[in-house]
Amino acid sequence: MSSTVYSDTRQKANIALLEVEKGLRSSSIGEQSEAIVQLPSLIDQYPFPILINNAYLKLAEVFRTGSNLLRLHVLKVIQLSERHLNKLTNSDEFLKRINAVTHSNDAVARAIVLRVFGCISAIISERKNVHHSIRRGLESNDMIEVEAAIFAVNRFCQYSKSFSSAMCEKIADMVQGLSTPLEMKLKLISILSHMHHDLHSASQARQLCIQLLSSYASLAFVSTILQTLTKLAVATLVHVSDQLNLLAEYARQDPRRTIRMIALTDLLLLAKKTPHLWDTEMIKLVVQDTESANSGKEAEMLVKVLLTLSNGIIVNKLTPFKDFIRHICYHENLNLAALACGVYVNVTMVMLNSIAQDDDSKHTCQEASELIVSTMAALSCSSQTLQTSIVKVLLNGAVKLSSVSDVGCSVVSTLLYLLPQLNVEDASLMGFAMAAIASTTPAIFSFGDTSSELLSLVQTTTELDSQLLLPLSAVFMALCSRNVDQETGLSFVSLVEPVLLDKLWNGSQDCWLCYRIARQASNMGFHSLACKIYGKLSEKVMVHHYRYWLMSLVQISASQILISQSTSFIGKMVDDLSETSSLLHQAILLMKASSLSSTFPLQFLVLYTSLIDAHVQLVATCVRIQTTSVPSEVVGNSIEKQLQLCVDEFHGLSDNYTDLYSSLFDADPLTLSYIEQLQRSCVLMTHVISSIALSRKPLVSPARLSTPTTDKTPQLMEEVPSNSFNVEMQIGRSCMNVLRYAQSCADLQSLPISAEHVAAINHCSKTLLQVPLLLPKYFFNRHQQTSIKLAISPSTSEFDKSVVVVLGTLLTLSVEGVIERSKVVDKYRSISSAFVTVTPEIKEAVTTSDSIVKVPELLKQEKQEIVHGGYFKAQFLFSFPTSAYYTLLVQASVIDETGVMWKSEPTDSVSVLVGSEEVLKQQKQSAH
Repeated sequence: MSSTVYSDTRQKANIALLEVEKGLRSSSIGEQSEAIVQLPSLIDQYPFPILINNAYLKLAEVFRTGSNLLRLHVLKVIQLSERHLNKLTNSDEFLKRINAVTHSNDAVARAIVLRVFGCISAIISERKNVHHSIRRGLESNDMIEVEAAIFAVNRFCQYSKSFSSAMCEKIADMVQGLSTPLEMKLKLISILSHMHHDLHSASQARQLCIQLLSSYASLAFVSTILQTLTKLAVATLVHVSDQLNLLAEYARQDPRRTIRMIALTDLLLLAKKTPHLWDTEMIKLVVQDTESANSGKEAEMLVKVLLTLSNGIIVNKLTPFKDFIRHICYHENLNLAALACGVYVNVTMVMLNSIAQDDDSKHTCQEASELIVSTMAALSCSSQTLQTSIVKVLLNGAVKLSSVSDVGCSVVSTLLYLLPQLNVEDASLMGFAMAAIASTTPAIFSFGDTSSELLSLVQTTTELDSQLLLPLSAVFMALCSRNVDQETGLSFVSLVEPVLLDKLWNGSQDCWLCYRIARQASNMGFHSLACKIYGKLSEKVMVHHYRYWLMSLVQISASQILISQSTSFIGKMVDDLSETSSLLHQAILLMKASSLSSTFPLQFLVLYTSLIDAHVQLVATCVRIQTTSVPSEVVGNSIEKQLQLCVDEFHGLSDNYTDLYSSLFDADPLTLSYIEQLQRSCVLMTHVISSIALSRKPLVSPARLSTPTTDKTPQLMEEVPSNSFNVEMQIGRSCMNVLRYAQSCADLQSLPISAEHVAAINHCSKTLLQVPLLLPKYFFNRHQQTSIKLAISPSTSEFDKSVVVVLGTLLTLSVEGVIERSKVVDKYRSISSAFVTVTPEIKEAVTTSDSIVKVPELLKQEKQEIVHGGYFKAQFLFSFPTSAYYTLLVQASVIDETGVMWKSEPTDSVSVLVGSEEVLKQQKQSAH
């Protein structure tokens, strides 16, 4: 998560705003239009209230005095900057200037005003004068103004309870009136979906729509009314049962296929939004409609409804219809059969997970696996093409069943057999499904000849399709990383290497596929394959930044290959680790040259290089102990000091990993878990060294390893919980092995430091180093991006380097922040509040006679503010005890929905000059 300080560019924003104002005051309409269209980008660049208020007030003035062309430009700007409306604090003055145009004799101008009202309805939803203007617009004789009023009514009804209640009768009169055009009636009916603020309005709107259904039987009216009623039912949750019956009636009886499909689509929406309100009778009605469906498409929609319900909390209510669902699984329509298989698998998994399992549940599980297998076999033999989403439903069912050991092997074997017979797209999806199975339940591939069959499939294929290489590689890499059938997995890696390299040598244009496989190999620890692919790709890249990036990845992979080939001989180990550190430092330089937009890869690599350097220092200290003869007391003290330095080094790395973890708000859970394991490995090494060679006390409990202690001497405990490390990761399993080995060396604690101590420490270090580095997912991809823009006042300028405060007075510091997030928001976690910290520090005395030595310590101030629409504001009050130059360090962090605090990267600082009036006057004179 990054942080940008707005105070550094405040002057640029003011200059840009002055240029816009200059253009607005021009007599040329072209320059005025050009100035107006520049405002959206300016607001996005500096999204703070002070600039937004100034810009909107200038727009309102242009809107009030300008032509209709300029008003249209202003309307477009407001539409583009609608997400910043919550920062418009001076909405009264803005509305006053805009509202002045409502009294114009020009109907087009009044229509533009009404559309502006609709765009800013979120902040003026309860203004009665605006409500009156909109009602008056609905009664206009000009159709342009009436359409604009309908747009405003639609927007205001979303936010205002009083307005929607008052407009319900007006809309009913207009819809039932004979003078209202049909197209306008359709727009008015759509507005009724927003009448959900109170029960009376919702009931009145529903009653009106039901009456209109009997009065207007055309396709456009029926479809619009049904969709409106469905949206209204979803919003109120009161009339869901009635709406389900109404939709089922139209889906069953209406002769028009379009209406039936719209009713089924609305049924699917209700199944997604309100599954808890479906009863058994309604499900039975859907099942009956499926039996008597008029076409295959309608039957598919009904089964999709059942599939959606089976994915929710009422899947138990589908159990009585298990036989019917199984019957549909054998339907000749493969789309319908595949969807029914998904429903049947969900019902089966619920039966298996229930407390009371019986023979019927096991039999159902066997039937589900046979249905998945038979449907996939039918797909491979049929010329019918399934939709990608439906194929995914079928394969998701296979992945779920693979967790059941009794049928998982048969499902995987069938997938392997059918893989060569499918088209490329379906085969690729099946390959990824097998990769998911290998990641979750890898033990299946060790049963029988499953893994050997997969390997023979690759060997007998003369020309592997490029789309199959990636999922097949993922399968075997997952098996190797989970220590399942290691030999077969490694043989696959040796098989796929020449295939990929041959593609590169022969000038294949599919370099992106090769990079994805290399990236996958780096993520799963197969650095030999990754190193070769990165090396060949770096020869093909023409852009310098990309080539530096690939060369840095080559150095990282080469360093891991060197570590894996390191011997147990301690002297050779020092040389190998030193060379590894050299390769990693080269990778850091290359990564800096690549000019990455993300800072995490460089931070991650720098920390890992420091971790290798710490192990180098530890192993070198062990070598010194071995090469020293019977140590004297002086030499012994020196050795203990060096070991203590190693402890301090690992402890510092633990703190650095903790800081890195707390700054990764946008990272995925696997990346965070891996960094947490690296941090715990550092803490583990501090306790291993301390317990074996320094403290002579029992090893620390792993429960203490999650949070480093503040002091350098850890508190030691004897109990060892079994859930201390993430054993799903190889580094977690290695940490557990190191912990058990160190605990077995308890008899060494009472002996002087000797070769046995060195061997024990060296064994622990080598065990952790042998774990290959996994470049996490966040190292390559960022699925969401969050940044904080800060505006601090009072701020400094290039002329006044410091904020001047007279001694004895208070300084008010205001910190405004805007949190900007990428389009894919809340993928992993969402923001609930912001936490602002201001730390004052004394920089230097104002004059040489002043002394700041005895000044009491200044306390930092902290405030937690709720984030509204991505904006927060915190204010602080500071008093300064003596004349001096002070620095106020400002840092903003975010707190997610679980209460965890995440820090932003940089901090801003404000320089403050505090002194008496005489001292400040002298400083000003000396400056001039």
